[in-house]
Amino acid sequence: GEQFYDSLVRVIGFRDTDNRNSPRSALLTKFAPQGVLSEPQTSIPQALSLMNGRFIASATDLERNPTLIAVTSTPNWTTDERIEALYLLALSRKPTPTEAERMRVYVRADVERLADVFWVLLNSAEFRLNH
Repeated sequence: GEQFYDSLVRVIGFRDTDNRNSPRSALLTKFAPQGVLSEPQTSIPQALSLMNGRFIASATDLERNPTLIAVTSTPNWTTDERIEALYLLALSRKPTPTEAERMRVYVRADVERLADVFWVLLNSAEFRLNH
């Protein structure tokens, strides 16, 4: 849980106040180890927190997240460059040609859809288990 939270705040540019009601406390409560598992598993509360929780919602808000603000407002970047930047930030790799095409088709001329791309990356198993 701690490693996942640290990766998440680094990618989204969040500064934690480190008090009892902080997103860190809430996330660590949901991601506390539940016994000994041979393989990582995601519980229903964890999945719901990642998909619908306030912390992830603010992390993927185009007006509040510094990472998304930077990616969407950098002048002269193409849609492909914006998508590539999100992949590099979240997964430390460029999108595959198939991923890039799928995201390009989804985003098209609507820059606001980059928030959805970022949400998908932050909720991916690759981000959750590798970073």
